[in-house]
Amino acid sequence: NNNNNNKEGTSRESKRLSGLPSSFKKSASASSLLSVNSFASQGSAGEPEPGDGTGQHLVYVNFLVKWVELFWTDFRENREMNEMVEIILDRLHANSFERYSNRISKAMEVAERRFEIASRLHDGGGGGAGDAAPAVGATASSGVHKRSNTVGSAKLDLADPALGERGLAATITCMELEKFRHVGPEEYIVQMGWLSGSGPGQMRNLTAYIEWFNDVSVWATTEICLHKGEAERVAVIEKLIKVGRELRRLRNYNALYAVMTGLNHGAVTRLKHTWALVNRRYMREKAELETLMDPSHNFNNFRSLIRQHGPPAVPVTCISLKDLTFLNEQPKRFPNGAINFRKWRNVAAKVEEEQRYQRSNYRSLTTDVRAAQYLQNMPKLANKLLYARSKVIEPRKPAGIRRSIRSRASAVSATPSQKKSYKLQTCAEITLPPGAKAIVLPEAEPLPAA
Repeated sequence: NNNNNNKEGTSRESKRLSGLPSSFKKSASASSLLSVNSFASQGSAGEPEPGDGTGQHLVYVNFLVKWVELFWTDFRENREMNEMVEIILDRLHANSFERYSNRISKAMEVAERRFEIASRLHDGGGGGAGDAAPAVGATASSGVHKRSNTVGSAKLDLADPALGERGLAATITCMELEKFRHVGPEEYIVQMGWLSGSGPGQMRNLTAYIEWFNDVSVWATTEICLHKGEAERVAVIEKLIKVGRELRRLRNYNALYAVMTGLNHGAVTRLKHTWALVNRRYMREKAELETLMDPSHNFNNFRSLIRQHGPPAVPVTCISLKDLTFLNEQPKRFPNGAINFRKWRNVAAKVEEEQRYQRSNYRSLTTDVRAAQYLQNMPKLANKLLYARSKVIEPRKPAGIRRSIRSRASAVSATPSQKKSYKLQTCAEITLPPGAKAIVLPEAEPLPAA
């Protein structure tokens, strides 16, 4: 090519680079980008012989395959990206580099499969045949967006001993990871309001993941309020505590926080008689889990634990979004007009940390068939109905009875002299039957103020 053609080619490549996503620009140098694009546009001159794996083509192919595997969301709705891949594949086919083109084609097929699963998760459809884990997550998501205002019944009962807490926690984690991995890095930026013209549709996977957290919490509360018998409610509470223990063992802190939030719902905490029957061992375990997810000191206990272990783990999404919101409050520029690069670096580091946890690999984790069947139809009631059922299960005492109970409780915890005074007052209020001889009782001293 002459100099004019080189200038035109450089200008053409610059325009092509302007359409590339920020995630790829951030992970590659400018020279690497120019090399990959020049490889897509160059002819056969100067290329290594077929089968020569020592040339730069192998470097480019490895780089492109890794890009598709890690940043597959960049190819979802970007015409420039897909055109560049097609050009590279055409050049590889034309020069008999079949093994290189096959690697890129397989990576793109995996990316397309992920696009389809992400679309079904958002639309509420199920997965295809042969994809058991994605199908579980997709089917369960169909009930994520709606909460019932009527009392229904699930196909299985959480109090059923055959529905083990290990299988339930493992299945929840598989479904959670499937949703978590579909959240793209750009969705965190859209959530912070940095991209102009962005709308809720550009963060649909993040929105679905947040709704999943809320629905797991509501599910835990609903399961307790659905049972009328105290023994059944106690069994459900103990089962949920054991599920929380297994989620902690699997380091699925997001689902653990959701379950603990459901256990601490107002419609559940008011069931005093039910909680009094829960085994003390499970109450101690519940207290330990609450201490781990204690929000005081900016979730210091949770942050220390996840920092100590690292992946594989599922962090708490609401805490990550809280951190990004805090970073977003920092000024973009200093008073002297200088750019606050520390802010951008901290935001990038936080998003990269989320991506690192998205690649968590639980090699021995499998879904339980009974748990999957149950979670596909897990019950979720509206908030008003939860409180209504809670009041039916354990009705509120009338105001006069509540005051009498409080006064008796204060008398039980009083000193011996105060108890004697309370007994004298109680005896003085007794109405004697006709003809009975009244006994003059000494005047009791008033009880001290509470």
